[in-house]
Amino acid sequence: MKRIQYFRLVTAVVLLAGFSILPCVESATITWGITTAGTWSTDSNWLGGVAPGASDAAVIPSTAAGLITISTASFSVLSITHNGTGGITCNSATSTIAGTLTLNANSVFTTGASTFVQAGTVRLQGTIGSQLIVGSNSRVVVDNLYISGTSGTVTASSTTPTTSYLNVTTYFEWGGSNNKLTTYTATNDGVVNLAPGSTSLINVGGLASYLQLTLNNYGTMTYSCSRAGNVYGLGTPNNQNQNAGVRNYGTMTATGPASVALMLASPTTVTPANFWNYGLLNVNVATDFQVNYFVRNYGTINVQSGTLRIINGGASFASSMIQHTPGGFIQIETAGTTFSQNAGSTVANGTGWIFAGGLFSSLGTFLPITFSLAGGDVTFARTNAIYEFPTVTQTAGGTVTFGPSCKAYVGQYTLGGTSVNSYLYVVDATQFVADSLKVAGSNNAITINGLTQSPTTFVNVTNYFEWGGSNNKLTTYTATNDGVVNLAPGSTSLINVGGLASYLQLTLNNYGTMTYSCSRAGNVYGLGTPNNQNQNAGVRNYGTMTATGPASVALMLASPTTVTPANFWNYGLLNVNVATDFQVNYFVRNYGTINVQSGTLRIINGGASFASSMIQHTPGSFVQFEGGGTFTQAALATVGNGTGILFKDATVRLGGFFLPSSFQVTSSTASVYFERNGAKYEFASISTTAGGSIFFGVSGSASGVSLSVGDYIMSTVASTLTLYPGVDATVCNMYLGAGSTINLYSSPAMSTLNISRYLQWSAASRISDGSSLGNCEVNIAPDASADISVTGLPQLGAVLRNYGTVNYQSTGTGLSLQGASSAFMNMQSGSFFVTGTSATFTGATTSLIFYNYGYLQVSVTSTFTMSTSLQQYGVVSVRKGLFDVTGATNRLNSGSMTGYFNGATFRLAGTTSTIVAGANLTTAGSGLVLGATTCSIQSYLS
Repeated sequence: MKRIQYFRLVTAVVLLAGFSILPCVESATITWGITTAGTWSTDSNWLGGVAPGASDAAVIPSTAAGLITISTASFSVLSITHNGTGGITCNSATSTIAGTLTLNANSVFTTGASTFVQAGTVRLQGTIGSQLIVGSNSRVVVDNLYISGTSGTVTASSTTPTTSYLNVTTYFEWGGSNNKLTTYTATNDGVVNLAPGSTSLINVGGLASYLQLTLNNYGTMTYSCSRAGNVYGLGTPNNQNQNAGVRNYGTMTATGPASVALMLASPTTVTPANFWNYGLLNVNVATDFQVNYFVRNYGTINVQSGTLRIINGGASFASSMIQHTPGGFIQIETAGTTFSQNAGSTVANGTGWIFAGGLFSSLGTFLPITFSLAGGDVTFARTNAIYEFPTVTQTAGGTVTFGPSCKAYVGQYTLGGTSVNSYLYVVDATQFVADSLKVAGSNNAITINGLTQSPTTFVNVTNYFEWGGSNNKLTTYTATNDGVVNLAPGSTSLINVGGLASYLQLTLNNYGTMTYSCSRAGNVYGLGTPNNQNQNAGVRNYGTMTATGPASVALMLASPTTVTPANFWNYGLLNVNVATDFQVNYFVRNYGTINVQSGTLRIINGGASFASSMIQHTPGSFVQFEGGGTFTQAALATVGNGTGILFKDATVRLGGFFLPSSFQVTSSTASVYFERNGAKYEFASISTTAGGSIFFGVSGSASGVSLSVGDYIMSTVASTLTLYPGVDATVCNMYLGAGSTINLYSSPAMSTLNISRYLQWSAASRISDGSSLGNCEVNIAPDASADISVTGLPQLGAVLRNYGTVNYQSTGTGLSLQGASSAFMNMQSGSFFVTGTSATFTGATTSLIFYNYGYLQVSVTSTFTMSTSLQQYGVVSVRKGLFDVTGATNRLNSGSMTGYFNGATFRLAGTTSTIVAGANLTTAGSGLVLGATTCSIQSYLS
């Protein structure tokens, strides 16, 4: 050592003398010589008795257990290799380590407060716990920093990060296992700076490899910390200070063969650290790069391969760019946290974003070509923004919200998949257009909030719409909002939802081709609508809609008994092709064509309206109106040919063209009105099998309606047929069941009922005059026959003319004439046969008249009592029993012929009976009885 000091002295002398002789200086390795604490500058503490100088290499052996203190004003050394456990504290204001500071196992190098240390290279290595500690408000600048080995620590403590830091100018490598960058306490802000032009490699492992200070990268960083098993890459403990994390101002590349992670020590902690990106972050991983920090992006994130997973929320993207190439994905996850994209930022094109948890709010430009949602909430809310996505998938729940006041264009949007609780919200003044939209899974919903039903808030599907699964919904926020979903011209749609809660609470407009097959089974009502839907909720079909299914198909309310059904408007073509029935429990408005090809179309709960429309059905199919309410057909509408229309529990007003070959009324509470003026209705059959009322014409006016029916069957339950003024009806075969009523009107025009082939009149049925005059006409044609077999009090309140054959039987009071002008006329070609044990023919008064111009035959076991007046012009033949005429005024007119046989009796009673001259009476016995109060015989009796 004295030799070295000698050379230093010679050098100084030569320089002072003006000579240019260079010294010959050798670097020495000097070893700490004691095991206890001591001062660096004390020569006796070193082997050889001289403290290391600026060109010397200092070695601290493993035997050194005490603290070594450097307290000189300045300090320089070539290198330090520390193997001891006592540590080194450098309190010099300025220190220089020209070469390498090597900290091996359990060794510690600490800078004191307000110091400056410059070093060439610092290495933390060894198997256990080496430490570099940067004191409060101190600055350390190194060219190269290597952290390797196990459980090494770099600690930086500061209250003023701008004046206290650890700077790396050239190269930083952080590897090994359970190594740390940390601060003294959670309230201090330590800083490590990786300078511009520097290169760094971070690849640490172990559960305790963490960052508890701010690491600023201004250079080029490669990050490849593995996430495997319960190891979370580079983490941050729960007690980190609020600024802890990574700030990238340069280029940072996350790369690795599997999962790479920048995460908390525990991924479930609620106090994550931060990751700020002001420069370029490249993600180039085989599987994924997990960032469990609060993410702030002000620069560019470029996902080249694998998935960037942003976990635990707090993400913010301001004036930034995020982009990813094909095969790259960004995933946002962890429920209960918030991710935000600010107004001035851009998320660029790429293959995909994945949202798996938390709340993501986008107020900037968001341009990925695809994203998928597997949980969490995503909001796209930049005013006047245009969002374009070829593919969006919500496969495992979560919510996507667009708006307010933006536009979204999606190639294929899939909602639900095999999962539950996926939601799509389209907020006021937002236009959402999808080429393909699929709703599957269960308990999913598309919700549209249009404050008014305007063209500014809607969902449009241009090509394909599929709505399946169970308990899925199209809805609005509240019952007062009017949301709209449009299925565009040329589009194809399939709706086949199930469950009790599959409902529609907005307007679904179909302009394309729709197949509808929602099952009605058990207590499931197909596609329903809840009771609190807005007044415009329902389906509007402008294209082609086909209801099809192997059994019952339904478009109904959630409860079929509700009094506030939604609407079904048909402006296009509705095909019904079902095995059993298609139940529509909505208010039906038909302005197009309904074609029932098979099964029954059941229109339930009223409110139907058919304007400028067509309903048609093929043989074997039916249309049924039921459930109460009123169904109305406008004047220009048409119900086309077909085998059957069924009316049940409803009021139907038909003001247009009604052309079915038959129809049925199947309930006593049904009412059907045929109201088209001048109409010519033709039916092969009409049946009221369970009661109900049918009306032709218009009350109070001469409608000029013409009605022709093949078979008209009025059931054994009370049924009513009303022919309003001016209606001319011809029925081939008429069947009046018990309690049935035919109402005719004579004012302001006469209504007429003609029976062309057969009339069956049974029990207490009535034919009456609604005008109470009794002068309407019922005609039984010459080739027709009638079986009148009545009980109770059947009534005839019209003029019945029989040109054919009537077979008459009665019990009780028999057929009774009602109305001042009512009469029964057995015309010249007519035959009237009375049979049975006893029979009665009565009237409201005895002055009402039975006219016989044809043939009247009585053949009863006991008595046929006619309490109306008899005007006899034709032939009366009493074959058996007593024919007792008790009317007020009876008259056998000239040319008439009355005969009675052995055992038969003809009795003329009443008030006045007259046998006019020229009347012929013949008898085979002595059965003529004249019992009238006044009897005038003006003819010869034989």
